[in-house]
Amino acid sequence: MTIGFGGSTGTRASAPGQLAVPAVPVQRPLRRPLRSGRTLACALIGALACNLSFAQEIEEVIVTATKREQSAQDVGVAITAFTDQEIRDLRLENPIDLAAQTPGLSTANATTGGTPIFAIRGIGLDDFNINNSSGVGVYVDQVFTSSPMLLSFQLMDVERIEVLKGPQGTLYGKNTTGGAINFVTFDPSEDFEARVTAGYSRWQRFDLDGFVNGPLADSVNGRLAFSFTKQNEGWQTDIDNGRKYGKPDRYALRGKLSIALGEATDILLNAHYGADRSLPFSPQNDDSEARANDTLGYGGLLDGLLDVPPDSTSVRVGDLPLDRDETAHGGSMTISHDFASATFLSISAYESYDRNVVDNYDGTVVSFLDLDQSEQLDQVSQEFRLTSRGSGAYTWVAGLVYSRDVIDVADDFLLIDSAGINLTTAYEQTSKSWGAYFHNEYGLTDRVTLIGGIRYSDDWRRFAGGTYSTDGSDTFGALEAITGAPVAAGDAILVQDESRSERNVSGKLGVDFRVNDDTLLYGNVSTSYKAGIFYGGVGTEPGVLDYVEPEKVTAWEIGFKSTLADRTFQLNGAFFSNDYKDRQSLVIVEDSALFLVATLANIPKSSINGAEMDFWWKPTEGLDLKGGIAYLDSSVKQDLTAADVRGLSLFSSVPAGTELAQAPQWTYNFLGSYTWGIGTLISKAQLSWSWADSQFAALADPVARYGPIRSLGARWAVGAGDGTWELALWGQNLLDTKSDTYSFTNNSAARTVYRQKPFNYGITFSYFFL
Repeated sequence: MTIGFGGSTGTRASAPGQLAVPAVPVQRPLRRPLRSGRTLACALIGALACNLSFAQEIEEVIVTATKREQSAQDVGVAITAFTDQEIRDLRLENPIDLAAQTPGLSTANATTGGTPIFAIRGIGLDDFNINNSSGVGVYVDQVFTSSPMLLSFQLMDVERIEVLKGPQGTLYGKNTTGGAINFVTFDPSEDFEARVTAGYSRWQRFDLDGFVNGPLADSVNGRLAFSFTKQNEGWQTDIDNGRKYGKPDRYALRGKLSIALGEATDILLNAHYGADRSLPFSPQNDDSEARANDTLGYGGLLDGLLDVPPDSTSVRVGDLPLDRDETAHGGSMTISHDFASATFLSISAYESYDRNVVDNYDGTVVSFLDLDQSEQLDQVSQEFRLTSRGSGAYTWVAGLVYSRDVIDVADDFLLIDSAGINLTTAYEQTSKSWGAYFHNEYGLTDRVTLIGGIRYSDDWRRFAGGTYSTDGSDTFGALEAITGAPVAAGDAILVQDESRSERNVSGKLGVDFRVNDDTLLYGNVSTSYKAGIFYGGVGTEPGVLDYVEPEKVTAWEIGFKSTLADRTFQLNGAFFSNDYKDRQSLVIVEDSALFLVATLANIPKSSINGAEMDFWWKPTEGLDLKGGIAYLDSSVKQDLTAADVRGLSLFSSVPAGTELAQAPQWTYNFLGSYTWGIGTLISKAQLSWSWADSQFAALADPVARYGPIRSLGARWAVGAGDGTWELALWGQNLLDTKSDTYSFTNNSAARTVYRQKPFNYGITFSYFFL
């Protein structure tokens, strides 16, 4: 899906075929360093980097993390940024792809591509239901996306991506406990330009995308972007019947119109549409037969019916008609006006999303827990913002934001073959939120800047619905035992109609200390909050669907940003500590009718401590090296008992010291490229590598540990020196690793697992019209 909201402060696109360093984000030569920085660089990286006569200066990357254009090296926040060139070269197609090259970011698809979940430094979301929202705020052109369902959009015509780590509530439209990810798409400009890129890859996949941009009338500019993907052969095969699965089929459009009303006022209109008609891939079941035989007492009845080889291309789906039918459309209007001392911004946005998916959620030919999902979301939002102008010692940002979203869910849980129980989760959830924030920075001296911010949040949520009998089937009488009477189609099993509201005040205090022109030290402490939520899954045991209280985080961080060795080496690092109260975590509990189900619980006390470091080095002309490392130490601070989970019986105990979900201990990433001339042509070779430690999908779920996840990619391109065309060959997962990328306990106490897509390769050609 492609989702585009709001307005962005865009710049003219660089030529997609150009292999030289791109011009977006805005990049300018940095200030000249103090001579003392050279001595420090020699001590850190050796005499080689200090004496390379052909070393290149690192470009300054401009971000809008603080709602004004600044160098990323001048912002006292840990940031990972991607330019449009990097997005294309790395073949980043969806938001979850960012994790491979972002230290401290974990992502996963909790269903077959339809429910992306994010965590920054172990803080985010480990629920797979669409009525929940992440502690990581995802913004597309400055507008918050309220549900995981909105996060599977295609990265189409994106100017830059900014990943901000740590709480960001005093600068953004939503209070976020983990961090924020900003997707900024290109705005129209007055220069005519267009690009088309065509690609062909393994499994007979065709890709076509591009844009056209230019003036339409005096003071009116337009931009139209498009993306199309069609794959004719599936990358998975059913080992029983030979059917193929995993065939993408999607397209998207986005149109933008910018109108200048005089010298001080601008209007930006944004309209977008996307559709996904793909044939989904399927997860697998790992050791289901042994677990079902031992746990459920089936003896050898299931032998040969469930398990598949540990190969991501082999699946068992049977006659289940896997299907995907998703559409998204929406639009926004951004109005900006410059006053003498401040800029006023109004962002009005609307988004609608419809999803109908049939998912082999248990990963077996037997229906232990297959899903037939029918879901709809409508979201409206309005933000007003004032940002101070000028470059004086004091700067500030003030904002007021309101949002409302309505989610309608009717998901059928098909358990026909295993228990003769078919259930439907059907509910409507309405959420309203408004907040006010104020962020200010004061230059106490030329080197010391004080930072302070405060936010007020008011959240209201109503949940009406729950679990119903789909067709009245109840082979073992389990539902009748709960209701006390024979069950008919549509009868309520476990429902509730409840509304809750929460209010919160949070804030941030920090200080930036500029040691010299090239070194920044910073420290801050912040508090943040994530509103409470009703669990939106299936369950028959009282308490499973109940409200979960808000979570609160107090975060401490100290860090540094430095540019060394005559501007050729950049080294940034941060140390952080997060104290968690009432973390909302996914747990597995016993259910009288379904045996095991997931639900949400508040962990009274937990903590996450860690460190990150990233570097960017240009040791010689044409050579560009980037890398990062992150370490997390997460733990529950006191035993989690049934009393903490509304009296429900936990499938596995959760003692103090248990590792939190979505919190891998170590992650590493590396990206290297070399560019050189061949006559009038330019060639570029690129190598990318990533590794993420094993992690849990749910708290103390014995089979929900997955990973490590590792991948090696490469790309070679040749193009015209003027950037008008480019031909590229690429490969992903070159070592054909079969890493587990997500897993969970299903209703038979077996392990459903998603595995890494195998080795992939292809060719692309881009042509740029100037």
